[in-house]
Amino acid sequence: MKQGTIFWLNILANFRKGELLLDIVKETEPFLRYPKVFSPLAENSYRRYTTFEIPGIQKLPSTFRGVEEFPWDGVLIDQSTRKFLLLAAFSSPEEITAGNGCSDMETEALIRDAFSAYRSKGDVSCWLTDYFRIAFPMALVQSLNDPCNGCLEGGYRAELFLLFLADDYTSTPVSIGSWEEFEREMWQRMMGEEGQAPRAVFPSVFSVGEPSVEEHHNTAQTSGRMDFGNLAFLGIHKHNE
Repeated sequence: MKQGTIFWLNILANFRKGELLLDIVKETEPFLRYPKVFSPLAENSYRRYTTFEIPGIQKLPSTFRGVEEFPWDGVLIDQSTRKFLLLAAFSSPEEITAGNGCSDMETEALIRDAFSAYRSKGDVSCWLTDYFRIAFPMALVQSLNDPCNGCLEGGYRAELFLLFLADDYTSTPVSIGSWEEFEREMWQRMMGEEGQAPRAVFPSVFSVGEPSVEEHHNTAQTSGRMDFGNLAFLGIHKHNE
């Protein structure tokens, strides 16, 4: 297993505060064959899928679109912490930017709402065109985590992983350096300022149940404002940091 994938799996292993969801951090890759964790694979190759299931969610908001259209790579549900994680993986920058564009008014409104909620200082037009395949899942997760939309009536929160894969894992001729350059430009245009992607992972803005002391502190600090707390953006080059 390549180091970039191991890094991502270690982050995933922290999804339950240090407890492994499955025995997935191994030298082999049997986790790719668990259909209850990731979408079924064709010929054991990692590719993108259109299947989408969130067991346990009692109510989805009316604004939740793209269930069949967007090719989710995986959905993972943690009944213990009442969170679910969405995974969207990209094997090349061209996969993100080619043939994109938002032509639906409701989807555009969803993305514009997310642009505002995440307090982006970037260019909203690039969310709707060049980086639509990134902006759309970001907007969906923001919508799912909005208490006004009713999803939290089921007691769950959503987390999003955007997984950028390089040729050391997919055999796709995209180098880590190429991804780094692309990501810098993408986040600068989307978020503005220095163009840095959010680095916060799993804070507790929308905790359910009895929060821990740390969760209570984090919730108090962030209560009343939408931050990047619901998103985890990871590039596989981060394992070198």
